Amino acid sequence: MKLAYLALENYRKFAKIALEFPDGVTGIIGQNGVGKSTLVEAVCWALYGQSAARTKKELLKRTGASQEEACRVLLQFELNSDQYEVMREMVGKDLTPNAWVKVNGKVLIPSGAKSANELTRFLTQKIGMDRESFYTSLVAKQKELNALSDRTYGERRKLILRMLRIDAIDQAIASIRSDKRDKRRDIEFIKSKLKPVEELKQGLETFKAKERAEENQKLELERRIAKQIGLVDNLKKKRDENQAKYEEFNKLRQIIGILEERETSKTGEEHSKKKEVEELNVAASRLKEIRPKVVEYNACTLEKQKLDEARGKHFEVLQLRASKARALEELERLKSRKKGLERTKEQLEQDLQKYRALKQEEKKRADELSEIQNSINQKELKKEQLETRNYEIERLKTFLKGPQSQCPTCKRPLGLSYYLVIESYNDAIEENKNTFLGLENELKKLEEKANLLEEARKSIEKETILLERTPGKLDQLKEEIKPVENESKERESKLAEVSETLKSIGKVEFDELKWKEVGARLLDLQGFQEQWIRLANKVERIGVLEKELREISGELKGLDKTILESKDRLANLRFNEGEYKSISEAFDRNKDELSELEKQKAAVNQRILQLKNERERLENEIKEQDQLQTQIAHLKKEVRYLDWLAGDREEGLLNEFKSNLIGRIGPALSSYASQLLSQLSRGKYSELEVDENYEIHLIDQGEKYSLDRFSGGETDLANLCLRLAISQVIAERSGDIDFQFIILDEIFGSQDQERKRNILDALSTLTRRFRQIFLITHVDEIKDAMEHVIVVKENEDGTSSASLE
Repeated sequence: MKLAYLALENYRKFAKIALEFPDGVTGIIGQNGVGKSTLVEAVCWALYGQSAARTKKELLKRTGASQEEACRVLLQFELNSDQYEVMREMVGKDLTPNAWVKVNGKVLIPSGAKSANELTRFLTQKIGMDRESFYTSLVAKQKELNALSDRTYGERRKLILRMLRIDAIDQAIASIRSDKRDKRRDIEFIKSKLKPVEELKQGLETFKAKERAEENQKLELERRIAKQIGLVDNLKKKRDENQAKYEEFNKLRQIIGILEERETSKTGEEHSKKKEVEELNVAASRLKEIRPKVVEYNACTLEKQKLDEARGKHFEVLQLRASKARALEELERLKSRKKGLERTKEQLEQDLQKYRALKQEEKKRADELSEIQNSINQKELKKEQLETRNYEIERLKTFLKGPQSQCPTCKRPLGLSYYLVIESYNDAIEENKNTFLGLENELKKLEEKANLLEEARKSIEKETILLERTPGKLDQLKEEIKPVENESKERESKLAEVSETLKSIGKVEFDELKWKEVGARLLDLQGFQEQWIRLANKVERIGVLEKELREISGELKGLDKTILESKDRLANLRFNEGEYKSISEAFDRNKDELSELEKQKAAVNQRILQLKNERERLENEIKEQDQLQTQIAHLKKEVRYLDWLAGDREEGLLNEFKSNLIGRIGPALSSYASQLLSQLSRGKYSELEVDENYEIHLIDQGEKYSLDRFSGGETDLANLCLRLAISQVIAERSGDIDFQFIILDEIFGSQDQERKRNILDALSTLTRRFRQIFLITHVDEIKDAMEHVIVVKENEDGTSSASLE
């Protein structure tokens, strides 16, 4: 696997960068905190998603980026001669994940709702490593190098086994032993469910006898039901013979009722309309009486319109005179403003000097605040991790309601282990809470210090904001004088225009008293005008109402005739309603008796079903008991197999495999590390040995010595060689993947200048094994000794940039 290209958009401190990765030794150089390690994190994030990030996803997106802008990483690399192009991004307000991958230009996973998880699974399978193995194999850090020699035997052994993923065997052994304990508990649990089979068989025979008795009763009920059905069918036939006359009889009675109701309604409507005609005739007489008042109202309306027009011109003259006065005042104000602008210019020149001094102080405060904020972010992340752990533990506890609850892992009842599980959950929660309180106290102190710095910075910032536009204001003042002069000319022109308009209007005569008198008379006559309009609309309906009365009279005559004809048809039908009701009642009574017999049959069927279910339950229970015995035998066989894999102590196949693997790892690490040490020390030291306690020794002139004998630079060199050997072992164990790059993060430690140059020269020889070697460092003086350099620096706006030089 070889890296080719990396592009970032709004990732951490990077707004937008693009880098190509050449072969050979490449230095990634920059000051602390500018984002050197972020480039490595971005590569891992593109491959493995959020699990590769060192913070929560909200902190991945660049501060200051808008919601519309995506947080995006594009990575191109070569894997087994195939060209891969991977894009992973978070978009929108909720930072929704999205991804796609192309292999040799062909899209294998398109972007979509589940594309991010699909991409992680796809690349994990193709690379042959999970995120932790990938990072451990290909990224070496200074703190890991120090740990290889500074820690105790037990800690060092645990670290190396974890880096080599041998600790996974311990996890497998623990899982097998846990599974074995669960199966033994299952055996005991199943034994507690065993019942005496002979008693179950006796109960089964009893239920079979009851079921036969109910079947006999069912046959008798079916005989009686058949007889009752014949009687009901005979009565139904007689009832149906008179059904047509009964329906015609009811139909005629309904028609007569509807017609009589219609006749009553129309009679009332006729009376109502006659009364309305009489009222409208009275309204017509009233119209004649008020006609003179309406004529006078129209004359007053015309006179009022003329007076309103004169009144409008009168107020227009008043407004023009006021506008003229305001224009004169505005001219005076403009003259005063011009003098004020000249005085402001002198003050701005003094403010410019003060502004430059404040900007220097503001930068100093911002740098201090940034350092404190980084510490706060780290502790907030630890708090969040503790909260997540407690939440997960509490969630698991909610599923456990007692000893009968299922184990979250194997889904079997916990039994007595329930109390042990609850106790372990409570202990973990309490421990996390204590750690959480400690972090909160530390955060409180940091936040208090940050608040003081922020207040000081804001105070300076406020002054700076007030002054930062000073240079522009000086130039702006000159431009402001011109509009003042132009506005003065506009005001003078406006003044002349108003004077000319007043002259053109001339003298306006307006009688306010007469205008009010005419308005008052209109109000007095308004009621007559409204009454005229209302009555005139009503009187127009007299003709319509008289026509409707004639139509109603004709309809009433037709209704009388139809009612008489329907009553004659009803009398001629000759239907005996009493005889029909007697037959219907007999039919209903016998039908009810039939229904009762069917209910009794249904009850018998229900009892038969219950007896059948109980019989089948006993039969199933007998079968279940046989199955339980079979399960016990199967579980005992599985326990014996698990004992063979991992015994209760250090016995079992996996323990033997682990011991054999650990025994072979030491010599392999020693061999790889010795080859590297000989190259990096230019032959001064040719052999490094890792003993059974994972203690590191150097062979100096044929004698074996521990690292305590050597200088800090030589110790760092030995640790580096061992760390590279671990990466090589992991890479070889990865299968068919040939990893052709490695990343060394701040590895120089206490090396002097000469040793640093020696390490760089020796690393160049490693390009036969690793085509790409990346060195992350803040040591700027080694820049000229590298084949390629990627410079990472912070921009003035707080973002970072990276470029290949």
